[in-house]
Amino acid sequence: MLIVCLALILGGGGSSSPISETAFQLGTAMIALAMAGQAAMAGSDQAFASRIPKGMWLLASLVLMLPVLQLIPLPPALWQALPGRETETAALELVGAGRRWMPWSMAPSRTLASLLAMIPAVFLMILVAALNYRERRAVLATVCIVALASVLLGTLQLAGGESARWHLYAQTHIGFLTGFQANRNAQADVLHIAMMATAALIASLERTSRAAAIKAGLAGLWLLFGLSVLLTGSRMGIALLAVSVPVSLIIMRDDLGRLRHLVSKGWLALAAAALGAMLIAAIQLPAFARIAERFAIVDTTRQELWQDTMHAIGRVMPMGSGMGSFIPVFLPSESLEFVDPSLPARAHNDWLEFLLEGGIAGYLVLVAVAIVLARGISFHVRQRLAVRKTRAATGQLLFSSGTLAIIALHSGVDYPLRSISIACLAAVAAAIVFAPHKGAADDSINSPH
Repeated sequence: MLIVCLALILGGGGSSSPISETAFQLGTAMIALAMAGQAAMAGSDQAFASRIPKGMWLLASLVLMLPVLQLIPLPPALWQALPGRETETAALELVGAGRRWMPWSMAPSRTLASLLAMIPAVFLMILVAALNYRERRAVLATVCIVALASVLLGTLQLAGGESARWHLYAQTHIGFLTGFQANRNAQADVLHIAMMATAALIASLERTSRAAAIKAGLAGLWLLFGLSVLLTGSRMGIALLAVSVPVSLIIMRDDLGRLRHLVSKGWLALAAAALGAMLIAAIQLPAFARIAERFAIVDTTRQELWQDTMHAIGRVMPMGSGMGSFIPVFLPSESLEFVDPSLPARAHNDWLEFLLEGGIAGYLVLVAVAIVLARGISFHVRQRLAVRKTRAATGQLLFSSGTLAIIALHSGVDYPLRSISIACLAAVAAAIVFAPHKGAADDSINSPH
């Protein structure tokens, strides 16, 4: 839970804010060392390892494998034969260093930085995989609490108008709700994931009079997150409500069914009228006017980036240029008619950028990851059907599937996994895909169905 808090608060600045990201990495390393020391003194390290599903070890290895391989030094005959290395070879020959061993990556320092940034997310993924359903619910509650704090901070940001007073990073989207993130798109993803986490919490609560009040509060929180997505001004983020809202409703379907009696009493019509009035009033706010203006803008910048990225991919295929190497590899391929004062730090399409950096091998790793996750989901579903697990298990599994879908779809026009915050949320979702170990799973938290 502490790692999730640190990731969402410190991991949203991106590559332009290395201080906060370094603080998160150091904080995670300290937590890992403390846990290792405690386990060694208690002699419980083997017991902890036994709670981690075998598929999780395979998934963790796949995630880290590519950058590790890209950093292994290769003999001159091998690395000089790789596509796109002609200029590097000629430059080294000029200084008499042409026979040096060099790694697969064309930017080894950037690839190492990418590897170091991935390790905390993988560590978090392993930790969450070892938890039972009740403990995983606590992690989802942590996501919701920090997301609520980000919305409260975002309210101050919106109140500041065009001022950067309440924004945490120098490079950010002024005038929109960004919370702890520098990028409005990343904030939208955080809120989508928080919406589905809230729905999973609602589904996990028992059907008692006390729980009903908590569910009502969580339902209000869910609506707040949905409205806040609009205030981020992220066009794709707003479009992805078409994913997070249906997934959330499916998770909460049993609880929504209990509201049907309100129709006969007319309360549902009254609530719909009140909500409509609130929306009409909200549309008059300046923040919504800025959002409408964004949808009216026709921006061809991303198409231009994709075109030049495809050209760069052609230069380094089929091996790729190395994780994190986008900028130095992309710049020589940038078309002169598209050059402007800004520095293209990302391709704004993570599927293309990953193909550039990972090549065919990267996509083979992606396929392997997808297979491992699919097998994890399949086993989780079979286990649930076999032993009639609780609605909490179903809600958590749907949360994971929805989270991974949101990230995959947004990656088509942005780069969500390049944010440590989103990468850690993806790690939580990937871990929950795997059913808890038998020794950790006997923890019913509501009536089975």
